[in-house]
Amino acid sequence: YRRHNGVILRYLTIANEYPRALTHIATQSASRLGNVSSLAQLSAVLGEQTRVLSFWLYKATPSQKYVQYSIKKKNGGFRSINAPRDGLKRIQTKLARLLSEIYNGLEQQRANGARDLKGNSSGVLSHGFKDKYSIITNAQMHVGKRYVFNVDIEDFFPSITFGRVRAFFISDNNFRLNPAVATWWRNLYVLKISFRRGRQPLQSSQT
Repeated sequence: YRRHNGVILRYLTIANEYPRALTHIATQSASRLGNVSSLAQLSAVLGEQTRVLSFWLYKATPSQKYVQYSIKKKNGGFRSINAPRDGLKRIQTKLARLLSEIYNGLEQQRANGARDLKGNSSGVLSHGFKDKYSIITNAQMHVGKRYVFNVDIEDFFPSITFGRVRAFFISDNNFRLNPAVATWWRNLYVLKISFRRGRQPLQSSQT
């Protein structure tokens, strides 16, 4: 629980522990976003001052938003990382929490409470960057299978275009965001970089 402006807000991020409550919270979270039409309203949802959001959206330069560095890949070469600086990271964490509430609720709806003998939900489509999920829980889903197909998609994040993220939040039935809000959301969450294939993609931030 968290108190904000005299209102007690409830946060749940683990879908498998509280399926009914989480579905309700996910609906509330999506509704809160869908009703937002101004920067002041978005600021209130995130518990941030409007001037702070305005700074990160309109005034901060790329170098003020992100620090860039490289790490070695297992198979050789280097991976470029654009890590958000503290102020932006705080906002992105709040956005991620809100998205997690919605996503976990939708996932629970897909699962509809059905589980296999190992307790795994058939509605779980992703195990990365989620509470109580990891490469171990992902591997458990495939134990005893005759064939396992494992691939690594090259340049996955940079290949997602900047406009595609905005269009998703506008058109997807689970969000239907106001176009201006979808633009703000996108600008807070992604970073335009150059790309060798000639498109203008996003670089996912590392939170």
